[in-house]
Amino acid sequence: MNDLKYIWLNGEKFPDYQNTFCTVFADKENYKFAVAGFKKEHVLNKMVRNIKIKIFADTKFWLNVDGKYTGTGPVCAGGDYGNKKAMPVQYYNCYTIDTTQNAVDFYVQVQLSPGVQCDTSCGKGGLLMEHTFSYADGTSEVFHTDETWYCRLERQYVDLYHTDFLKIPSEWENASYTKSVWNLKQSLIPNLAEEKIYPLKIKKSSDDLTDVEFNKIYAGYFCLNIEAGSEFEILLETYETKTKKCNEYFIKGNTV
Repeated sequence: MNDLKYIWLNGEKFPDYQNTFCTVFADKENYKFAVAGFKKEHVLNKMVRNIKIKIFADTKFWLNVDGKYTGTGPVCAGGDYGNKKAMPVQYYNCYTIDTTQNAVDFYVQVQLSPGVQCDTSCGKGGLLMEHTFSYADGTSEVFHTDETWYCRLERQYVDLYHTDFLKIPSEWENASYTKSVWNLKQSLIPNLAEEKIYPLKIKKSSDDLTDVEFNKIYAGYFCLNIEAGSEFEILLETYETKTKKCNEYFIKGNTV
């Protein structure tokens, strides 16, 4: 994987979204939060049996194959509380997807900046992916991230705690190569997993309080299905205790 080429947003068009701090404990001045989107469609002349994917991104990725969520990564390669530096090694993750079709599309969202303690960066944005198509006739073919991939700045992600779906992403354009600063090794740690914990229903009143019991400790994120007849604004607050607020999340959009 280390001899392959990384892709990212064009540096001349997006100079403010190239570099970042390495951990949440480091100096964050003069850096901007960003999420970049990448896509690639393959139309093949053979029927695919399965797809083997090796993928890494700095700082964090969400991989979707044929419109379906596949996985989040990379797995954390170490570090400790108070660490401000990049790790000497970064892990890539592997996925195998069974399929029976001759057209496959990939969509990857990549978060540039660290957002939580276990996020580590080497200080710049980059995506690397190798995918191998195994065909029904027993042959196989290998592809990599390159300039035929399309990318865009997903402007709706204003920062880690502010999402505004009224903002329009930049236009899709060919991705640009970026110089590697990474030292990749395959992760021996199981892939990260995301699952939805049901049920939790919130009434219309914004002042409702709901207590929810969980069977273990989770790294929790909000997942909302929103129905609205016009523009909406939602403020979500998280607390470590009933009086100690952790973060505020602001979501704006329009479902019409």
